[in-house]
This record gives sequence, structure tokens and C-alpha cells, in this order.
Amino acid sequence: MGAPMLAGKLKVNVGQAKKFIDQFLGSFPAVHSFLKRTVVEAKKSKEVRTLLQRRRALDFHADTGRAERQAVNSVIQGTAADIVCPVTFLTH
Repeated sequence: MGAPMLAGKLKVNVGQAKKFIDQFLGSFPAVHSFLKRTVVEAKKSKEVRTLLQRRRALDFHADTGRAERQAVNSVIQGTAADIVCPVTFLTH
């Protein structure tokens, strides 16, 4: 989530939201590296994969920001689903 959306959810100004995001990413450099690496790899391959190798194709031509968010969210949420419901994946 970007600063404008976080600001709306927290009911603070965008500057405060950006500062919060920057502090969070500074406190968790591995998270920041993961986010950057995921986007870079997704742009190269035009897809992302979950832990169990489920694939999601991405279209970076239409809306780059949206594709970047989808890349990160797909990996995180898809991998969570892989972990919580592995039987569903393995039987389909």
C-alpha cells in the first residue's frame, strides 16, 4: 500500500504516512529487499510464482504501478494459500 492509501486508512497526512512506511522498511531491510527483488524479477519474466510454483502472468504495459502491486501481493497471498491449503493445490 502506498502513502496516499495508508494516509487515508490511518487518517493522517501523506507525509506522515510516507515517514511511517520509510521507518518500517528501514527497520526491516529484508522486507524491503524482498519487495524490490520481487518487482525486478517480475518485470524481467512478466510473471511471479508462489512457493509451490503456481504462476501468475503480469502485464506491465497497461499500468506499471498496478502490475508491481499485483506481483508482490500475488507472491505473498498466493504463498500463504499454498501453506494453508496445500491439499487444494495438489489435487487440482
